[in-house]
Amino acid sequence: MLSEEKAREPMAEIEEIPDGARIVVELPGVSQDGIKMEIQGKFLKIDAEGTRGPFSTMQALDFDPDPDRMSVTFSQGVLEILLPRKGAQITERPDMCENAPEDEDSVTLRSLQETLDSVNQKLETMSKERDQLLERVSILQKDFANLRKRHDEEKNVIADRRIQEIALSLIEVLDNFERARGTMQDSGKCKPGMEPFLKGVGMIESRINSVFSGLGIERIDSVGEPFDHNLHMAVDSVHLPDRKDMEIVEEKLSGYLYRGQVLRPSHVVVNREDRPEKKDGSKQRKVKRIKVE
Repeated sequence: MLSEEKAREPMAEIEEIPDGARIVVELPGVSQDGIKMEIQGKFLKIDAEGTRGPFSTMQALDFDPDPDRMSVTFSQGVLEILLPRKGAQITERPDMCENAPEDEDSVTLRSLQETLDSVNQKLETMSKERDQLLERVSILQKDFANLRKRHDEEKNVIADRRIQEIALSLIEVLDNFERARGTMQDSGKCKPGMEPFLKGVGMIESRINSVFSGLGIERIDSVGEPFDHNLHMAVDSVHLPDRKDMEIVEEKLSGYLYRGQVLRPSHVVVNREDRPEKKDGSKQRKVKRIKVE
């Protein structure tokens, strides 16, 4: 809808051509949507409105126009109309054929489109390269995690092996202490002067057992327990009617576990009901070795 402001007469030029007329109208500040054209008899009426206000012009023609074959172009505020006469044979003008030079807007638009296509192609290439790099980084991260896991496992295995070696050495020390104490107590040779020595031995044993507890090393229960070939090694057997068959009645050497695994099985004496008899009818004491798997 045109503004109520008084419309100005635009600059217009009419050029007669063999098949009609070429009309050029300057409409500065006007967009193509703001142009309205109407043919009234031998008159062409043009109304337009843009940023510089409304325009209006009435162009007289000296022939009967054919509005159905009218051709209109609009570029940079210049309206060009090719209006043929009725019944005339239209011949293409050189500047209207396919080989006519492109206007500045068309050239600029095509250049921008080519630049945009080039940028999109580069972005697609960069995106593919980025995806490849991310995939490579992910593979390297997995490899590093697996390598670190294997390293930690190997380090733990080496540490466990070293702990077991040291623990076995300390267990032998405890065995010697127990033998020495047992020998002195059984022979009655524990003189008053030996009490400080025995007390010191007890303190050392207590300290070693405390270290064992911190490392997850614990003694295996033996006496009064049923024989378990996974935990115990039978070094002798006896026949006690009041004890169950295969019950451990004596521990010769203490056994130890390290984190649930046997460091050393307990050397034990087990009760057996099927003891063989001597020729005189008495029970024969026999040491029976039981294979430990």
